[in-house]
Amino acid sequence: MSDAGLMPARLGEAAAAQAATAEARLSRAGRLACLCPDDLAPDDLAAMTAVRPEIAAARAALAFGLSVLSQVLALSVLPLAGAMLAAAPERAGWPFAAMLLGTVAASLPASVLRDAFGRRAAFALGAGIGAAGGIAAAWAVAADLFALLAIGAFWLGIAQGFGLAYRHDALALPPGWRERGGYLIFASGAAAGILAPAMLRAAEAAAAPIPFAGTLLAAGAVQVAVLALAVAPFRHARSGPQDESAPAAAWRGWLLPTVLSAFAWAGMTRAMAVAPGMLVGCGVSASGIAGFVAWHVVAMYAPALAGPVLSRALGSRTLALSGTGLVGLGLAVLWQEPSAAGIAAALAATGAGWCLATTGATALLHARGFGRWQLGLHDAAIVLGALAGALLR
Repeated sequence: MSDAGLMPARLGEAAAAQAATAEARLSRAGRLACLCPDDLAPDDLAAMTAVRPEIAAARAALAFGLSVLSQVLALSVLPLAGAMLAAAPERAGWPFAAMLLGTVAASLPASVLRDAFGRRAAFALGAGIGAAGGIAAAWAVAADLFALLAIGAFWLGIAQGFGLAYRHDALALPPGWRERGGYLIFASGAAAGILAPAMLRAAEAAAAPIPFAGTLLAAGAVQVAVLALAVAPFRHARSGPQDESAPAAAWRGWLLPTVLSAFAWAGMTRAMAVAPGMLVGCGVSASGIAGFVAWHVVAMYAPALAGPVLSRALGSRTLALSGTGLVGLGLAVLWQEPSAAGIAAALAATGAGWCLATTGATALLHARGFGRWQLGLHDAAIVLGALAGALLR
C-alpha cells in the first residue's frame, strides 16, 4: 500500500491514541466532579482538579456533621421505639444493634468503593440507603412492624458506615492541612449534637400522635441532604495511590490504635444503650432524654476542637490511651451513680473519652500511612466493638 493510502489509517490510529490518553487522564466514575478541557497540559489539569484545602475540609466537615445529626436522631429514639414494638423485653435492643450491625457491614465496603467508583458515587450510595432506612423505620413505628424497624435501622447504620469514611478525607489534603482538616471534620459532630434536640422536638410535634415516627423520618431526611451534598458539582483533589498490602510491621502498628478505639467505642455505646432506660426510671421525659443524648454527642465531638493542641502536648498514643481510660471511668460512674446527674456525668465522660481515643487512634493511623483496606478494617473493628457494647448484658 502507498504512503498516501497509509496516511488515513495512521491519522486514525493517532486520533485513537489521543482519545485513550485523554480518557486515562480522567478519573474513574465519581472521582472528579469537573470535566476539564481536552487540550490542557498535565500541570494545568492538576491545577484545575485541585481545590483550596479549607474549602475541601469545610465540605467534608459539613457532610460528616449531617451524617452525625442523622445518627443522633436515630439513636435518640431507637432504644425506646424497640421497647415499644418488641414482643419480648429481650428484643427491645435489636433495632439499636441492627443499626450498629449495618455500620459494621458498610465500613470496609465504603472504604473500597470510594476507590473503585469514586467518593461521590460511594457517599451518594450510602446516603441513599440511609434515606430509605429512615422512611422504612418511620413507617414501621406507624404500622407497628418490629421487623421493618430493625431493617430500617440496619439501612440507617449502612449510611453511618459510609459517613465514617468522611473523617479520612483529610488524607487527600495537603500535608500542612491534614491534621487541622481531620480535627475540623471530627469537631463538626458537635454542631449536630446542638441542633438535634430542637430538630427532634419539631419532628415529634409534626408527626404527633405517633411517637418516634417524626424523628426517624427526620433522620432519613438529613440523609437526603447528605446525598445532595455528595452529588453536587465540586472540584476535588485526586487522592494518591495507596498500598493495598502493607508489611507485617505496619499491621502491628495498626493493632494498638484499633484495640484502644474499639474499647472506647464499646464503652460509649454501652452507656448509650442503657442510659435512656435508666433515665426513664429517673422520671425523665422522652424530650428530656433526647437532650441528654444530644449533649452526650456534643461531648463526643467538641474535644476535637482542642485536638491539635492535645496531640502535640501528649502525643497521639497518649491521647488515645487517656481517652480509653476516661471511657472506663465514665462506665464506673454510670453503675455507681444511677441518678439523672450521675448518668449525665457518665455520658459526658464516655463521650469525651471516646473523642480523645478515636482522634488519637485516627491520627496514629494517618501518620503511619495506612491504605484503604487497613482504614476500612479499622472502621469495621471499632464498630464491632460498638456492637459488642450495645449487646452486652
